[in-house]
Amino acid sequence: MSRAIGDRQLKQWVTSEPDVKIVTRSDDDAFVVIASDGLWDVMSNDAVARVCLDHGNTSEANQAEAAARRLTEEAYRLLSQDNICSLVIDVRDLEE
Repeated sequence: MSRAIGDRQLKQWVTSEPDVKIVTRSDDDAFVVIASDGLWDVMSNDAVARVCLDHGNTSEANQAEAAARRLTEEAYRLLSQDNICSLVIDVRDLEE
């Protein structure tokens, strides 16, 4: 629906006001995942977390990028019928 934000005819149904939620990070947090509904329609939060944690424990140079790629591939495999976009941000303290 973001494509309709500037569409005057849809103004009564579509708002440009974002939903904002502030969450305090803890030391247990590992990744932030920002994704389109093409991913969330076919994968649960737990399934997404498992993919990210699996890639977070590999020797790949860019684990977050690899996790995002895998999430997108998994959404395609699960036959998502919507646009798929995945961004994974590693928020772990890597200096430990």
